[in-house]
Amino acid sequence: MRRSKFVLLLAGLALLLSLAAAPRPAAAKVHGSIALGSLLEATEPVIGGWAGADLWPGGKWGGRVDLFWLDYATWLAEASVVRQLGATRPHLVMAAHFGAGYAESGAVTVAAGMTTQLGLRLGPLALISDLAFHASVHDGDFDPLITGVLGLAAAF
Repeated sequence: MRRSKFVLLLAGLALLLSLAAAPRPAAAKVHGSIALGSLLEATEPVIGGWAGADLWPGGKWGGRVDLFWLDYATWLAEASVVRQLGATRPHLVMAAHFGAGYAESGAVTVAAGMTTQLGLRLGPLALISDLAFHASVHDGDFDPLITGVLGLAAAF
Protein backbone atom coordinates (compact mmCIF):
# COMPACT_ATOMS: atom_id res chain seq x y z
CA MET A 1 0.00 0.00 0.00
CA ARG A 2 2.75 2.36 0.98
CA ARG A 3 4.70 1.55 -2.15
CA SER A 4 1.71 2.28 -4.45
CA LYS A 5 1.28 5.73 -2.87
CA PHE A 6 4.96 6.43 -3.46
CA VAL A 7 4.65 5.35 -7.13
CA LEU A 8 1.58 7.58 -7.59
CA LEU A 9 3.42 10.48 -5.97
CA LEU A 10 6.39 10.00 -8.32
CA ALA A 11 4.08 9.72 -11.36
CA GLY A 12 2.26 12.92 -10.35
CA LEU A 13 5.55 14.75 -9.85
CA ALA A 14 6.81 13.55 -13.24
CA LEU A 15 3.60 14.78 -14.88
CA LEU A 16 3.91 18.22 -13.25
CA LEU A 17 7.55 18.52 -14.31
CA SER A 18 6.75 17.51 -17.89
CA LEU A 19 3.94 20.11 -18.09
CA ALA A 20 6.22 22.82 -16.71
CA ALA A 21 8.96 21.93 -19.19
CA ALA A 22 6.61 21.69 -22.21
CA PRO A 23 7.20 24.36 -24.84
CA ARG A 24 4.69 27.18 -24.74
CA PRO A 25 3.12 28.50 -27.95
CA ALA A 26 4.73 31.63 -29.31
CA ALA A 27 2.83 34.90 -29.02
CA ALA A 28 0.58 35.65 -31.97
CA LYS A 29 2.22 37.77 -34.65
CA VAL A 30 1.05 41.20 -35.66
CA HIS A 31 -0.52 41.21 -39.14
CA GLY A 32 -1.94 43.93 -41.33
CA SER A 33 -2.49 45.16 -44.87
CA ILE A 34 -2.88 48.29 -46.97
CA ALA A 35 -5.10 47.92 -50.03
CA LEU A 36 -6.58 49.70 -53.06
CA GLY A 37 -9.35 48.47 -55.30
CA SER A 38 -12.65 49.02 -57.01
CA LEU A 39 -16.16 48.78 -55.68
CA LEU A 40 -19.64 48.11 -56.93
CA GLU A 41 -22.61 49.42 -54.96
CA ALA A 42 -25.65 47.26 -55.71
CA THR A 43 -28.76 49.11 -54.46
CA GLU A 44 -28.38 51.94 -56.95
CA PRO A 45 -25.76 50.50 -59.27
CA VAL A 46 -22.68 52.66 -58.90
CA ILE A 47 -19.01 51.88 -59.41
CA GLY A 48 -16.19 53.56 -57.56
CA GLY A 49 -12.91 53.19 -55.75
CA TRP A 50 -11.89 51.82 -52.39
CA ALA A 51 -8.90 52.06 -50.06
CA GLY A 52 -8.50 50.16 -46.83
CA ALA A 53 -6.08 49.20 -44.10
CA ASP A 54 -6.30 46.69 -41.31
CA LEU A 55 -4.21 45.79 -38.28
CA TRP A 56 -4.30 42.57 -36.26
CA PRO A 57 -2.26 43.13 -33.07
CA GLY A 58 -2.08 39.38 -32.39
CA GLY A 59 -5.01 37.08 -31.90
CA LYS A 60 -8.37 36.90 -33.62
CA TRP A 61 -9.50 40.53 -33.13
CA GLY A 62 -8.30 43.54 -35.09
CA GLY A 63 -9.28 46.90 -36.50
CA ARG A 64 -9.80 48.29 -39.96
CA VAL A 65 -10.54 51.54 -41.78
CA ASP A 66 -12.13 51.90 -45.21
CA LEU A 67 -12.60 54.81 -47.58
CA PHE A 68 -15.18 54.36 -50.36
CA TRP A 69 -15.50 56.73 -53.35
CA LEU A 70 -19.03 56.22 -54.63
CA ASP A 71 -19.23 57.07 -58.33
CA TYR A 72 -15.75 58.59 -57.85
CA ALA A 73 -17.51 61.70 -56.55
CA THR A 74 -18.67 61.34 -52.93
CA TRP A 75 -16.82 59.58 -50.14
CA LEU A 76 -17.75 57.39 -47.20
CA ALA A 77 -15.25 56.63 -44.40
CA GLU A 78 -15.75 53.77 -41.92
CA ALA A 79 -13.86 52.26 -39.00
CA SER A 80 -14.59 48.68 -37.96
CA VAL A 81 -13.76 45.97 -35.48
CA VAL A 82 -12.69 42.79 -37.26
CA ARG A 83 -13.01 39.19 -36.02
CA GLN A 84 -11.04 36.48 -37.76
CA LEU A 85 -13.28 33.53 -38.64
CA GLY A 86 -10.60 31.31 -40.10
CA ALA A 87 -7.07 31.58 -41.43
CA THR A 88 -4.05 29.79 -42.81
CA ARG A 89 -1.87 32.88 -42.60
CA PRO A 90 -0.43 34.39 -44.65
CA HIS A 91 -2.22 32.69 -47.54
CA LEU A 92 -5.89 32.86 -46.61
CA VAL A 93 -7.77 34.93 -44.04
CA MET A 94 -11.55 35.16 -43.67
CA ALA A 95 -13.06 37.68 -41.27
CA ALA A 96 -16.28 39.44 -40.27
CA HIS A 97 -16.30 43.18 -39.64
CA PHE A 98 -18.70 45.49 -37.80
CA GLY A 99 -18.30 49.26 -37.74
CA ALA A 100 -19.60 52.75 -38.21
CA GLY A 101 -18.73 55.68 -40.39
CA TYR A 102 -19.47 59.09 -41.81
CA ALA A 103 -20.23 60.19 -45.38
CA GLU A 104 -19.48 63.44 -47.18
CA SER A 105 -23.22 64.15 -47.29
CA GLY A 106 -23.36 64.18 -43.48
CA ALA A 107 -24.88 60.70 -43.26
CA VAL A 108 -23.94 58.39 -40.41
CA THR A 109 -23.51 54.70 -41.29
CA VAL A 110 -23.43 51.38 -39.52
CA ALA A 111 -21.89 48.49 -41.44
CA ALA A 112 -21.34 44.74 -41.25
CA GLY A 113 -19.69 42.46 -43.72
CA MET A 114 -17.35 39.63 -44.60
CA THR A 115 -13.87 39.96 -46.05
CA THR A 116 -11.44 37.46 -47.55
CA GLN A 117 -7.73 37.94 -48.13
CA LEU A 118 -5.94 35.51 -50.44
CA GLY A 119 -2.14 35.62 -50.60
CA LEU A 120 -0.81 35.49 -54.16
CA ARG A 121 2.63 34.07 -53.25
CA LEU A 122 4.19 37.08 -54.98
CA GLY A 123 5.94 38.63 -52.03
CA PRO A 124 3.50 40.51 -49.82
CA LEU A 125 0.73 40.82 -52.45
CA ALA A 126 -2.75 39.57 -51.64
CA LEU A 127 -6.15 39.70 -53.31
CA ILE A 128 -8.88 41.23 -51.11
CA SER A 129 -12.62 40.78 -51.53
CA ASP A 130 -15.29 42.25 -49.30
CA LEU A 131 -19.06 42.21 -49.21
CA ALA A 132 -20.76 44.58 -46.77
CA PHE A 133 -24.15 46.00 -45.85
CA HIS A 134 -24.21 49.67 -44.82
CA ALA A 135 -27.22 51.30 -43.16
CA SER A 136 -26.96 55.04 -43.79
CA VAL A 137 -29.11 57.65 -42.01
CA HIS A 138 -29.22 61.31 -43.03
CA ASP A 139 -31.89 63.85 -42.03
CA GLY A 140 -34.19 61.01 -40.95
CA ASP A 141 -33.88 59.18 -44.28
CA PHE A 142 -32.69 55.57 -44.26
CA ASP A 143 -30.57 54.53 -47.22
CA PRO A 144 -29.24 50.95 -47.40
CA LEU A 145 -26.03 50.31 -49.35
CA ILE A 146 -24.59 46.96 -50.37
CA THR A 147 -20.97 47.16 -51.49
CA GLY A 148 -18.73 44.61 -53.11
CA VAL A 149 -15.01 45.31 -53.22
CA LEU A 150 -12.15 43.68 -55.10
CA GLY A 151 -8.65 44.95 -54.45
CA LEU A 152 -4.93 44.31 -54.25
CA ALA A 153 -3.16 44.54 -50.90
CA ALA A 154 0.34 44.67 -49.51
CA ALA A 155 0.04 42.37 -46.50
CA PHE A 156 2.45 41.78 -43.64
